[in-house]
This record gives sequence, C-alpha cells and structure tokens, in this order.
Amino acid sequence: MISFGISSIKGEAPTCWKQADASNHSGKGTPVMADARVAPQITQEYLKRRLDYDPATGIFRWMHYPSAGGRWNGRFAGRIAGCVNTIGYVTIGLDNRRYLAARLAWLWMTGKWPVPFVDHEDLNRSNNIWGNLRETDKAGNMRNRDAPVTNTTGFKG
Repeated sequence: MISFGISSIKGEAPTCWKQADASNHSGKGTPVMADARVAPQITQEYLKRRLDYDPATGIFRWMHYPSAGGRWNGRFAGRIAGCVNTIGYVTIGLDNRRYLAARLAWLWMTGKWPVPFVDHEDLNRSNNIWGNLRETDKAGNMRNRDAPVTNTTGFKG
C-alpha cells in the first residue's frame, strides 16, 4: 500500500512523499502508476466532472463533486490536484489509481488516451501546459531528452 503526503509550494503542484513499499516499485527507480494502456480507462466526460484543467498553466484543480459529500468538497474543491513525484512528473490520484497529469491533460483536451506516450517538448516533466505536450512513439520520446552526463561531443546521438 502506498501513502502519499503533500507539501505545497504556493501556485505549484505539491511534492509527493511515499512510505517505502517494495511491492509498488518497478525496480528501475520509477514508482508504479496506473498505465492507461492496461488500467481501466476513465472517460473524458468523467475526468471533466472531477477535474478542471487550465491549458495555459497546465494545472489541474479538483471540481466540486456532489456525491463526494461536503467534507471532501470543503477540503479539496478548487485546490490544485496531484503532486510532483520523486522523478519529477505530476501525478494525480483518481479513484484509487495514480495517473500522470500529462496523460490526463491529453485525455481532457482530445477525448482520447495518448498512444503510447506524451512527451514534454521542453524536457520539464512537471510542465503540463497544453502547448508543451505532444503525442509520440517510443523513438520520438527517446530523441527528446538531455545529452547523457558522459557525453563529450555535445551531440545527443
């Protein structure tokens, strides 16, 4: 079981912390999250009832959700959703699953899940501004990255 806590910086997505749990770890330094390719997929309609997305800022905010009750709405409605994980991606917990905010932004804007990747053009993993996101394949995603630390020529490839 994973437990997320929140420490917030004003105007930015909060930072996640988690209790150590080997059962929720891929072994490659990346926490396991819901993958829209294998997880039950939420719809754009449902997403828009739960979260509001601002394409200009890339920030998701919780919507007022009548069936959640007044206690939940009083605490979360209107607040920034999600947090930045240990490797720099914004993740959002929705219905007991964690999703990458970039993938949710793609669903929110286009009505379909990205296949297979959403790439951040500026290499900033937490920058989910709509103009910074693009759907790509694995090769395209691998091309858009920083040069390795061991690089001596300055060329990526």
